[in-house]
Amino acid sequence: MTDRSSKKRIFLLIAEIIILVFIVLLFVVSKLRGEAVRDTGITAADLTSKYTAYQNGWSFTPEIVQTTNHDEYVEVLEGPHVFLPQGSYTMTILYDCGESQTITLYGTDEYGEAKKDPFMEANTFPLYSYKNDISYDFATSGPIEDFEIKIGYNGQKNLNIRKITVVGNLNPLKRMLVICLFLFTLINLFVFKYETIHERRMEIAALIFIIVLASVPIMLPGIHKGHDMSYHLNRIDGIIEELRLRNIPVRIHSVWLKGMGYPVSIFRGDVLLYIAVFLRMAGFTVMEAYKAFIVSVNILTTLISYSAFILIFKDKRVAMLTTLAYVTATYRFIDIYTRAAVDEYMAMTFLPLVLASVCLIYSDESPDESPGTGRKPDIKKSTLLAVSMTGIIVSHTLSIEMVTALLIVFAIINIKKTIRPRVLFTVLFAVLETLLLTLSFIVPFVDYYLNVPMEVTNGFGSGILKIQDHGINLMQIFAFFQNPFGQTEGLFGSQKRFTPGALLIIGLMVAIALMIYGIKDKALKSAVIWSSVILLLTTNAFPWDYLSYHSQLANTLSAMEFPWRLLSPACAVLTALLGFLLLRLKELCPRYMREIELSVVALAILGSSVFYSQYMDNLNNVIYYDSPELVKHVNKGLDDFLRVSENNEVMSFVSSEGALYNVSGNIVSRKGNTIVFQCSTGDKPGSVTAPLYNYKGYRAYDDSGTSFDIYDDKYCRVCFDLPAHYSGRITIDFVEPWYWRVSEIISLIAWIALITIFIRMALKSRAEKAGQDKPGAAQTDL
Repeated sequence: MTDRSSKKRIFLLIAEIIILVFIVLLFVVSKLRGEAVRDTGITAADLTSKYTAYQNGWSFTPEIVQTTNHDEYVEVLEGPHVFLPQGSYTMTILYDCGESQTITLYGTDEYGEAKKDPFMEANTFPLYSYKNDISYDFATSGPIEDFEIKIGYNGQKNLNIRKITVVGNLNPLKRMLVICLFLFTLINLFVFKYETIHERRMEIAALIFIIVLASVPIMLPGIHKGHDMSYHLNRIDGIIEELRLRNIPVRIHSVWLKGMGYPVSIFRGDVLLYIAVFLRMAGFTVMEAYKAFIVSVNILTTLISYSAFILIFKDKRVAMLTTLAYVTATYRFIDIYTRAAVDEYMAMTFLPLVLASVCLIYSDESPDESPGTGRKPDIKKSTLLAVSMTGIIVSHTLSIEMVTALLIVFAIINIKKTIRPRVLFTVLFAVLETLLLTLSFIVPFVDYYLNVPMEVTNGFGSGILKIQDHGINLMQIFAFFQNPFGQTEGLFGSQKRFTPGALLIIGLMVAIALMIYGIKDKALKSAVIWSSVILLLTTNAFPWDYLSYHSQLANTLSAMEFPWRLLSPACAVLTALLGFLLLRLKELCPRYMREIELSVVALAILGSSVFYSQYMDNLNNVIYYDSPELVKHVNKGLDDFLRVSENNEVMSFVSSEGALYNVSGNIVSRKGNTIVFQCSTGDKPGSVTAPLYNYKGYRAYDDSGTSFDIYDDKYCRVCFDLPAHYSGRITIDFVEPWYWRVSEIISLIAWIALITIFIRMALKSRAEKAGQDKPGAAQTDL
């Protein structure tokens, strides 16, 4: 490196730091000014109504607004008809309502007719009946000549609007800071690692091509409203709300089920979701954060897959082709863009790493008694397996169930290698590492699973789980051009495209043909058998119901609900099969390898193009801006983790109000799952019911430190009794059991130890490489 280039790099760093400091200072100054960069001055008094007059607020009753159809909303408030400059704003409304109502933001044309202005980046959102205030972030990409707020009322119960404010927010500055950090990181990588990038430019370009090919739908405005997308978008904003309330680690989401609480983060790993959480906290919209999350997962999947396949095949060209095949597998696209199965496609990120670690562990031919090995586990290989399994555990619990079952079968089939001391101890050490790394997730999960009556555990193990009819038809595996937006079950013609894709299935067919032809290859044969068996497991031809009747183990595995979920590990094994096939073809017909490689690339591009074409033809496009728009699961939620009463009734009933029996009092304050009551009783004992589902961990205590025993009411809400002649302030909050905290400490120590070991290994490797590069280093051993 020349002195001139060093000075340029220093100058670049200084310039970047100055820009970042300037943005931070601008942000701090704006915060000190009260976070209102542009106070619009809009108030509730600026709106108008033809039904009533403004009297320190607006009040509407069914008698004032007589409506005959409660499914339709009457616009009872509108205004203020003011000019709104381009920018980012936060609207805050203080209100009371017995039933949820609606808010819509408009721009108006020159004729005074309300319409969605093309510059208005906002959607209709509700005023929830279980809340008293709401904040909504919206933006204008251009000036709005006539800004208008319209409040809809369906004539059910009362609606009171106490206060409305619209002020500018600092989201653009926060977004600018994040974007600058991202761009500067890319620039610095290019500048400081130019020699390495230039040397590996074709490899890097190929990886970028794969990432872009897998992310094409992200370039469209909005995104398809996948089956579970609003559920997972609510998870993101639910995490943010708990972080804001300093409930760390996040366990119970207080924004779900009309504020009754839902233990999403106890049963679903959130680690990768924090990418989207960070972006949302940095001022990006719901849709921007989710799209960036998908791209991030595509990047991680591409990089992890490429690294894993290099370890398996020891050939970079084959690794690149198999990475292309895996990342663009049709079922993976279905998971991301049709089903919005966030947990499952997060888990698919780590499946190639599981394959690589298993291949490395079981391909170790060094004798156990050889010098330096003995009966010690191979720490590098065990850690590789532990990290990959950890990634799946904190992503998707059903995927870890499927993968673990397949690995156990693999270990039994290869029992001679499994019981070799070096292999056995390596695997056992990987299990121990995985347990330590994930203990903070496993302990709460198991605790709730065993001790909290919920729908997911209701009658578990006592009934027969029938899932065979949910399996796909055998012909669907070859349905490469079927509509990706069909049903998850039903007639063949109406089902969605449940197939690994043309490239992977053609690879399987070619491998079978080679075996029939007489070509012997142990790895290829093993991959063919495993791929075929797993594909059979996904279909309705496999006797799942029969096995469930006769085996508790099979009945337990049937908890996956849909056999076609096994398509995710099937894609990983089929990709490994394709890699072994390419290696074999390289030996059999080296003259035609260029054509074969081009055919693989062409099939991957063709399969992706067909999917994207049908995706755009059938697109149910949605654009979300802020969390108040995500009403589906905030109100209802999925049934899996809902409480179950003593008579096995699932508590789909949701009430946003508490109840007092022989008690005088009210709710003094509420922040998330923490509620403060002011209570007093007379000559008789009383009881208090809080608007919270009674999940394990809640406690009730007063200011003197006296605790009250919590129990379920008939709707499984938090209940506690008060003695006669009691008066005081009682707090209900959520506190983790002590053994959860112990598990968190153990996992934290395990991660610190793992990261420390990796850093030391990297520094040692760099030092050894630097020593080898010195002149005369080759003669030091003489």
